[in-house]
Amino acid sequence: MFASPVLLLGSSVATLYAAGFHLLTGRTWRQIMLFWVLSLMGFMMGQVGGELLGLNWPMLGQIHIIPATIISWLALLVARLLKT
Repeated sequence: MFASPVLLLGSSVATLYAAGFHLLTGRTWRQIMLFWVLSLMGFMMGQVGGELLGLNWPMLGQIHIIPATIISWLALLVARLLKT
């Protein structure tokens, strides 16, 4: 399910999402670390969900990019709404 190229590309994309989100809304180093962890967790949950549901939406290699992106951004938004 998670070969090393998939893990590397997925974590890279999730890291870019966290960095972009921090540039837009973040203020402290604590927040960037939290955003990074939540983005990784959300991205991997979206990847697993896309895999389990058998979604054949546009994929980036073996990555279910749309559900992974949606869950990753939802995790980031929830963190922001909880005033981290």
